Amino acid sequence: MGTGNLMIEMDERGYGIPPSKFICGQCISDNSYGDYALVELVQSNMTSMHCDYCGNTSPFPIAADIELVIERVALVMMNRYGTAEEDLPRDNESESGWFGDTLTTEDILEKYFENGTKLFNDLVNTIADNTWCDKDPFSLPEDHMYKYSWERFKQLVQHEKRYMFFKSNDSDLDLNEEFYLEPMEILSVIGNFIREMGMYKEITNEDLLYHVRFNDHYTAFKDLASPPVEFATQPNRMSPPGISMFYAAYEKKVALMETASPDLDGKKFTIGRFSTKKSEYLVDISRASKGISVFDLDKAKYYNVAQFVDKYVKEISKPARKEAGYSSIDYVSTQVLTEFIRYGMDHDHEIIGMQFRSSKSTPQEDFTSIVLFLDHAGSMEHLNFLGYEHHICRYMLDTNGL
Repeated sequence: MGTGNLMIEMDERGYGIPPSKFICGQCISDNSYGDYALVELVQSNMTSMHCDYCGNTSPFPIAADIELVIERVALVMMNRYGTAEEDLPRDNESESGWFGDTLTTEDILEKYFENGTKLFNDLVNTIADNTWCDKDPFSLPEDHMYKYSWERFKQLVQHEKRYMFFKSNDSDLDLNEEFYLEPMEILSVIGNFIREMGMYKEITNEDLLYHVRFNDHYTAFKDLASPPVEFATQPNRMSPPGISMFYAAYEKKVALMETASPDLDGKKFTIGRFSTKKSEYLVDISRASKGISVFDLDKAKYYNVAQFVDKYVKEISKPARKEAGYSSIDYVSTQVLTEFIRYGMDHDHEIIGMQFRSSKSTPQEDFTSIVLFLDHAGSMEHLNFLGYEHHICRYMLDTNGL
């Protein structure tokens, strides 16, 4: 191949002549923050019994040609980013020489790989040294559109339209309509992502569910089931007043942490133990982007949606404001989404509830809570009552470990 043709090919594929090296799956995992798609790429193409990055040798193939990794990374970069030369006007007064934000190859690679490693250096030295920029740099980025649309949706249902939000008009949008998705569109984005990513969890009658009720030592199933609708008077994270649901957790500690508050110190409470009578399915929104890799060519189109849903997941786990009346406002958007998931989606399974990140989660430890779409009669019909424990609340002690 002539030099001219080689240069054209290198430009089209986005990388130059790769090093003659082989890499094992462990080295990919260690240097790419555990990226599963690149690990799978290597493990499905192992042809060498020696890894040039860690030096390990085996009597059977353990490593793949590094060009496979370079090719995948270069392809994703070209798909996700534009180049200043093609997408930005010149600006002689700017430091970069371009009108708009730019990135180097190293800037992009640092988002996905540990800097300073042998792998990182090989990627930097092989992938095209372009001046990169956002795709369509003068259009609103997809992730920003999702963010603005969700903020607008919250404003709409919390302060403007509580029940007829699906009918919009020009006055609903403060800015250019291209910055927003319609309320039903943003709900559909979340719904489609749930369905496409298979965000469902099966629970069986072997999964223990703990539910806490304060103010007395209860013994009867009917007193620990979901409240009758006439007593479902408080707003909850997923259910408004008047709609009864069953809130629980897989751990006693989490069930108590979600329920207890300093003003309940010294009060009696009961922990009920339950299970479902048969296998049931929950929509699992506890960790939306888990399993999404930008290098997974089949799922990469959902990457921005996953990041948005992740932010939503963290948002719904925030405690509501404690000032009088604010919880009924703060919970509205999650109540609407819950109702959409329950009634507005076609699911792969018949669902009985949702699993979500507990409001008591910390940066060090994630906790999971669940809500079952079961009212008083439904909870007594679909759940097994397995027993109870009686306690007196010692707030600081109990909430740090029952």
